[in-house]
Amino acid sequence: MSHSIPREPLIAVVGATGTGKSQLAVTLAERFNGEIINGDALQMYEGLPIATNKIPLEERKGIPHHLLGCIRLDEQPWTVGTFVAKASAVIEEIRSRGRLPILVGGTHFYTQSLLFKDTILAKKEESLTPEEQEIKWPILGASAEEMMAELRKVDPQMAARWHPRDRRKIRRSLEIWLQTGKRPSEIYEEQRKQKPPTLPTTPSPTTNPDQAAQDPTLETPTNVHPPLRYSTLIFWVHTDREILKERLNQRVDSMLENGLLSEISSMHASYLRQTTQGRCNSIDTTRGIWVAVGYKEFGPYLKALEEQLPQLPQQQPQSPAAGTPAAQTQLPQPPTLTPLLHASISATKAATRQYSMRQTRWLRLKLLPAFLSSSSSSSSSHLFLLDSTSLSPPSWSTNVSTPTCALTADFLAGREMPDAVAVCEKAGRVFGLGEGKRMRKSGVDGGDGGGGHGNEESESGEGGRGGGCYARVCDVCGTTLMTERDLEQHLRSKKHRGLVRRERERERVGGRRGDEYWRGEGRGKVEGSAGNTGQGPGGGR
Repeated sequence: MSHSIPREPLIAVVGATGTGKSQLAVTLAERFNGEIINGDALQMYEGLPIATNKIPLEERKGIPHHLLGCIRLDEQPWTVGTFVAKASAVIEEIRSRGRLPILVGGTHFYTQSLLFKDTILAKKEESLTPEEQEIKWPILGASAEEMMAELRKVDPQMAARWHPRDRRKIRRSLEIWLQTGKRPSEIYEEQRKQKPPTLPTTPSPTTNPDQAAQDPTLETPTNVHPPLRYSTLIFWVHTDREILKERLNQRVDSMLENGLLSEISSMHASYLRQTTQGRCNSIDTTRGIWVAVGYKEFGPYLKALEEQLPQLPQQQPQSPAAGTPAAQTQLPQPPTLTPLLHASISATKAATRQYSMRQTRWLRLKLLPAFLSSSSSSSSSHLFLLDSTSLSPPSWSTNVSTPTCALTADFLAGREMPDAVAVCEKAGRVFGLGEGKRMRKSGVDGGDGGGGHGNEESESGEGGRGGGCYARVCDVCGTTLMTERDLEQHLRSKKHRGLVRRERERERVGGRRGDEYWRGEGRGKVEGSAGNTGQGPGGGR
C-alpha cells in the first residue's frame, strides 16, 4: 500500500548519550540536503565543547547546525516554550530554503514538546523568558522558601511532592498555576486519566490483570495524546546497556584527557564572577548548564584545588574554534588530591551512565506511548529502532546508516514503510512487545508501550514516581527526604539512631512512641526506627 508524500517532513534522531545520534544526523543531512536542529539543552550554551559533548566542527562536514552554542553562560536558561518557538522558526527557515530539517538531541522533554502539539500548556506565556515571567509574576523570582510557601497555599498536594530546596520544580509548579489558573496536581491527574492507548487490534492474552491494575499505561484511556506537529520519521538509536556503559566510561576518560577539568573550572569562574557582580540570586544552579554532568561531581576536587593553589586559571569558556585548546590548559594535579580526583572521576562516570538510563526510560515510557496514541501516527509518521551496539564501520553501515537512508528515501517518496521489527529485531524487546505482537509501520498493534512511568522528571515538574513521590520530614533530625531509599538510609544512619535514643529517653514518661518521628506532607506519619525501616504511607513499594 502506498502513502502520500509528506507535505512538511521532519526527521528526528533520538536516543541515549553515546549511541551515535550526531553522526547519524550528519549522514542523513549529507544524503538528503538537510540541516540540523540541536535538541540538546546543554549544547545550546556557548563554549564548553567538551563538557557538553558538542560535535566537533570537522565532524559536522559543513552541515549547518542550528541552536548550537546560542545561549551565554550568564543568560537565564530557556524554558521549553522558548525552545519550541525558536526551533519551530528554524524549521520553517530550513524549509524555505528547500532543505530537509533534521532534529537531533538527547533532551527528550524538549524534543517531545517540539514533535507533539501543546500538551500541558497552550498559552503564549509559555514562550516568555524567565526574566519576563519574573516581571509579570514576581513570586517566580523569589527564594525557594518563599515560592514553596506560596505553592503550599495554592496546591498543597503538589507542594508535598517537592523537596523544599528544589527551586526548579517548585518554580515550575507555580508557573503552571499562574499561567493556567489550574492547580498542577489537577492537570497531572487529568493527564493520568488520559494515558495513551496501547492500540491493540484484539485483546492481548498475555496481559496480566494484576499488571494492568498496577500499570496505568495499560488502562483504556478516555482520550489520546495530541497529534504530531509534522509528518515525522523518528529514528531511535539504541545501544545495549553493558556496551554503552563501557563506552560512556571511556568517553569520560577521553573528555578528561582533552581538558574537561579546565572547562569545569571556567564554568566555576563564571559563576564566581556573576556572584561578585551581585547576580548570585539570579543564578539557579539546578537548571541549565549548571546541571551538566561533571560540574557538581568535580566540585569538591576543584574546591580543594583552589585551597592549595589559589591562583587557578580563571579563563573564559572557549568556543570550539577560538582560543587555546583545552588540552593545552590542563589544571595542575597535586598528588595529595589524587584520591579526591579519582572519586570525582568515578562520580562523573556514574552520573553519565545514570543520565543515559534516564534518557532511555523517557523514550520507552513517555515518547513511545505518546507517539503510538497520536492521531497522526497511523499513516504519515513512523518510528524505527536502530542498533548501534557496534560502532565498527561495517556494523554501523549495516545496522544504522544504510537502513536509515533507505527508510528516509521511502518516507520522503511516500512509499510503503516496513515493519519496525523487520528493520531491527531488537525493536520488539526494547519497545516492550510480547509474543504475537508486531510493529505496525509507525507503531504497535499491541503491547504495553513499555510500562509505567520512569524516574525521569520533566521540566513541567511531573515526576516519574507518581503518587509515591512526596516530602518526608524527620521530626527528630529535621531532614527532608523524597524516596523510600532515602528514608531507609536515613533511618539506619548513626545520626538518626543517636537522636532517636536520646529522644526515647526524654519521651519515656511522656507516652510518645519512640519510633513515630516521620511526617509525610499531607500523608500522615511514616513509622520507622533504626531496627525497622517500615514502609512509606500507603504501604507497599
